[in-house]
Amino acid sequence: MHLPSRWYIGRPALLFGGEVGDGLTAYLAEHVAHKERRPEQVRVELLARCRMESIEPPTPGRCDRIVAAALRAAEESLTALISSRLTAESVERIWLWRPAPPKTTTDSQAAARRVRTRRRCWRRSRKRRAT
Repeated sequence: MHLPSRWYIGRPALLFGGEVGDGLTAYLAEHVAHKERRPEQVRVELLARCRMESIEPPTPGRCDRIVAAALRAAEESLTALISSRLTAESVERIWLWRPAPPKTTTDSQAAARRVRTRRRCWRRSRKRRAT
């Protein structure tokens, strides 16, 4: 019988796979990321959870991706929770706070602005344009 190369406290270590990573992301999003928004602290909690569950810790790049996914999931669930509590009246008031859309310029206005800018630059450098 061939035994796994790593053993923790008398039982085999779980190799770090996709479903374990998804479970850790869900755990972090639900229990940690709502209270702690700093990625460094969420990473510490991720490694502590891996030790508690006897899971081989992920690589540093994978840790960063799991932490980022957990923070994003927590932010999305918090946003959904807040937006579900808004009344129709408050949504209308929020839409009234929007800034006005920027004015669009025509091509001729943009070209005139470029010419004025060139003239100013020529005057500053005292160069004459050859015609």
